[in-house]
Amino acid sequence: GVYTLEYHDSVNTLTFSSYQRQMLLAKSPEDLEARWQSIPDPIKVRKLKDLVANGADSDYVPVALGKLARMCAEMDAALAHGDWLMGDQYSLADALVTPYFYRIDCIGLSGLWETRYPRTTAWFARVSQRPSLAAATAPWLDENEIERIRAIGTDTFVAGGQFSSYL
Repeated sequence: GVYTLEYHDSVNTLTFSSYQRQMLLAKSPEDLEARWQSIPDPIKVRKLKDLVANGADSDYVPVALGKLARMCAEMDAALAHGDWLMGDQYSLADALVTPYFYRIDCIGLSGLWETRYPRTTAWFARVSQRPSLAAATAPWLDENEIERIRAIGTDTFVAGGQFSSYL
């Protein structure tokens, strides 16, 4: 099944334990506190504080990687019948998960699917060639920014090897 809220939370975990963490650590304690105070959900604040404080050492990170590894396996199984999730064309089903795969790729974790799931790898290659993806992301992320984010993600999650069982 598709567990998009779970995927969203897991991608959020990887985002805030890597490149967003660096951005937040550069803020003053007062600015950080103001940010925490602006978030109405105390559970979300507790999680974000943990991710910023601990980065890849946060207990949230391996849980997120496990859930996203399951997402990749489920995608690969769903793609056994064809190039797209729901038929022979890109559909809302594909559009639903595209942002998660795009963000995971941006932070240097495409190894979640590239080493184990060939159909998912081919699917993401097709998605990456879609002009609509470039149009949707170009206003926010240029190649230099993506490389910066990927370098931080690689340094955070790949360089130390502690997550090699997922990648």
